[in-house]
Amino acid sequence: MDSIKKLVNKKSFMTGVILILLVLILWIYFMVRPNDEKEVKIQNVELEELQIFFDKEILSGIEDLSIEKGSDVDLGALVDFDGTIIKNVETDDSQIDYDTKGNYEAVYTITFDGDSLRRFLDENEAEVSFDTEGTEVIVRVVSDITITDETEKENEEVSSNSETGSNPSSENNTSASDPTGTNENTNKSPNKDTGTSHQHQWQPHYAERWVSNIVTVVDVPEQKVSGARFYVKDAQGNLVAQGPTYWFENGFTLDDLKEIIKNGIKNADDEGLYEGVYYGNYQNVTKTIPAVTHEEDQGYYEKYIDYYFCSCGATKGAE
Repeated sequence: MDSIKKLVNKKSFMTGVILILLVLILWIYFMVRPNDEKEVKIQNVELEELQIFFDKEILSGIEDLSIEKGSDVDLGALVDFDGTIIKNVETDDSQIDYDTKGNYEAVYTITFDGDSLRRFLDENEAEVSFDTEGTEVIVRVVSDITITDETEKENEEVSSNSETGSNPSSENNTSASDPTGTNENTNKSPNKDTGTSHQHQWQPHYAERWVSNIVTVVDVPEQKVSGARFYVKDAQGNLVAQGPTYWFENGFTLDDLKEIIKNGIKNADDEGLYEGVYYGNYQNVTKTIPAVTHEEDQGYYEKYIDYYFCSCGATKGAE
């Protein structure tokens, strides 16, 4: 009977431990999960809320556009951004039918570097409506894309010209029966559709490129170092300045040289030599220590036009 009770108590204890572990795991999951979700939260903003980035040329190419039906347009290629503040811009135009006129939306997902974004806003004393906390700040913005029928656009232009009386040939146009122009029932020539096509208004699209300028930077300049070279005897017994040389560098001073000379003379043999060296005189010598340098690219970013674009969505290469 006692063994049965012990077995039951043991099972109850293990069950309790398992339940406690499950509760602990669930608590950790729900405590950590909100922070993770906050870090990757995508915030929806209006186009005008990004105006500070357009004005400072941090971001460009995201705008409401009118595009001619059937045009080959890459909205993503129109986007340009400063890579030090914006890490990436994703363009979604999957809902746009470029072959069918109508009103559509393009969706742009912009990923900011959190630290760089906050620093940019502080430096420009600017504020934005969206949350800027976190290592990454992701916002989603929508632009209106209108796919137009070119024929309708031409008719609208002709109609507009007619309403404003822009057809000069119709003014003061009298009939042949009234050459004086006094007939009130003057027959005026009606406006005609001249088939005027869309005229591209090309705008430059700017980008930046690095212009390299390799220069040599001197870390330690060239140095001239003085020294003293002592004499030794050659095969014929003549003293020649080919003995040990002491350079005034790395802390070696004239006092150190004097001590060497004093010791050499004091311990000289009958020939006036100490260990084969004559210390009674020395030759002044110099040497050049080359400069310590390194190569450095001191280039700069150059702004240039990489292509031209029209509000209709058409693009052309830079000339």
